[in-house]
Amino acid sequence: MSTPPPPRALPADTHTAGRTVGVVFPTTVGSLADSRGVSGALVFGATTGLRIGALALPGLSETRGKELA
Repeated sequence: MSTPPPPRALPADTHTAGRTVGVVFPTTVGSLADSRGVSGALVFGATTGLRIGALALPGLSETRGKELA
């Protein structure tokens, strides 16, 4: 019986970037709510989040045909 491979750790910069977005994004949406209104701020947050996610897609590893834990 073989031992499973060790878990892959995310690079520290990925974790730091995620934490930064987690702090900056709500603050930005909250400040935009004052100038553009709540709906405008939420539209900004949703569209920006989708764009960030679309830009991150090429960096994800392919899992097709691989056994997932």
